[in-house]
Amino acid sequence: NRTVTVAVDLAVKTLGVIAYRYQHNSKEVWNKNALQALEASTDDNGQKYSVRVKRGGDGLTVERQSPAATVAAAETSDQGLQPSTVAREVLPANLLPTTHWNVNQVGQSALLNTQYGTKSKTQVTKLGRELVKLANGTTVQATRYHYTGDIRMDQWFDDRGRWVKSAFPAMDGSSIDYV
Repeated sequence: NRTVTVAVDLAVKTLGVIAYRYQHNSKEVWNKNALQALEASTDDNGQKYSVRVKRGGDGLTVERQSPAATVAAAETSDQGLQPSTVAREVLPANLLPTTHWNVNQVGQSALLNTQYGTKSKTQVTKLGRELVKLANGTTVQATRYHYTGDIRMDQWFDDRGRWVKSAFPAMDGSSIDYV
């Protein structure tokens, strides 16, 4: 088995004050190339999500929890109750998560979104070779892939299939690069 952990802590500051914060943590358990389980939690600027995935006989059983409805929305519902924020479904067993490290995702037409726990349709186009400058200052040759559809980003993988960079648009139109 292989265990993969992911930790993202992103803060955007304006005049020294945090204007936006994104935190994501996940743990994946793999047996060879098959995802066995995944647990993820995300805080997207105060909006909290959690995802649990377990492999079963029918596929990947996904349980996801999204932000609770506001009190005002609950008060206007016919029964005055908040709608359930937990959903469960079974997704195909071969679905790979959106975590960036796995080069095999470039061959997929759908991925398991680890923030929302949903199936995200995507098209991946190979764009060619580029030099990528790493955080330590060295450069490596990498292949760039462009994702469109429910997932919009570019990813670069080196000749050994290791993830070396991602770039995607932020909600405000700026670009976020992971290197």
